[in-house]
Amino acid sequence: MYYFWNSRIQLAYISCLLLLLRISLDQLRIYLKDSKKEQKQREDDNDEGSFTNDMDYVLETMQYMHDLKLGKAEIRPVVEEEKKVRQYWWQCYLKMPKIVISNDWFQNDDLYVYSATYDKRRNSLYPNNHIIQVLTMSFRSVPLTDKIFCNLYDMVREQYIVTEGTIREIWQRAWDPRDFFYIPNLISCPVPKYFEYSTNLTISLSKTACKSQEISAQVRMQRSKKEKSGIAVCVKGLDYLEDIPERLVEWIEMQFITGADTITVYTYYVPHKMQQVLNYYSKQGSITVIPINLPGESPNQVYIRSHFIWRNRQQKRRHELIPYNDCFYRYSCYIS
Repeated sequence: MYYFWNSRIQLAYISCLLLLLRISLDQLRIYLKDSKKEQKQREDDNDEGSFTNDMDYVLETMQYMHDLKLGKAEIRPVVEEEKKVRQYWWQCYLKMPKIVISNDWFQNDDLYVYSATYDKRRNSLYPNNHIIQVLTMSFRSVPLTDKIFCNLYDMVREQYIVTEGTIREIWQRAWDPRDFFYIPNLISCPVPKYFEYSTNLTISLSKTACKSQEISAQVRMQRSKKEKSGIAVCVKGLDYLEDIPERLVEWIEMQFITGADTITVYTYYVPHKMQQVLNYYSKQGSITVIPINLPGESPNQVYIRSHFIWRNRQQKRRHELIPYNDCFYRYSCYIS
């Protein structure tokens, strides 16, 4: 050991190593200090950008309300202009969906899909084609620059086609121009001629052309009917914690007395006796009962969801447009 410390060369080596270690520690300390400064600067920039965006949003909303009061607010046309059917079959390779869901929420990209209905009625968007009406929700409005692509699958022939769809908000801005909510949308997907005779179709959505999705929606193919007749009553999602079966029976019987032929009831939650009433009429064939949940990150535990619905009236009204429109398409899109 004595000879080691008396070796000038080895002592010089150790001194150099200690010096390098000191320099490295100093550089590390400087780097960490600079990183904290940069992170704080980014956070400040983000806060400033978020504040600016929020202010722009508030001012634009106030301007819209002012224009609405003066009768100058922009509204969507009642009759929409014809659009060209764009197909992407020649450049797409899609995998067949692994999961097919009917009348329940699932996610495709940032869209929450609820149901899809084959619509053979004449329409102004694609007057030469049938369309599939897809009901979805999105958190906040979908930007006008976003494109929506419809992946349409024939499950019998195992064929597919990609078409460009048209998205429209069901919620009218004049009702409430704020959009920090889940917004209901109607997406219309044109059906190519050689898919019009398919009997088992599913559909998924994407914001990128030719992107496969593992989950798709079963397209509701309406039963043939020569002409529409009678009255159908649509009931938005029932959510009751109090069990009042007598009131429910009274209301149902009043609908039939006043001329209703059938009733479609959507349910979030009803207590035991009320559910028994619905089951009784359902077995008779006079009522269709459809369970429904909330989409996205919304709560779906019974009591939490009930309080959420009643404390968020503006969101509740937006949610209600989904069962109303789903029920409408059940009875309006008949195939002749």
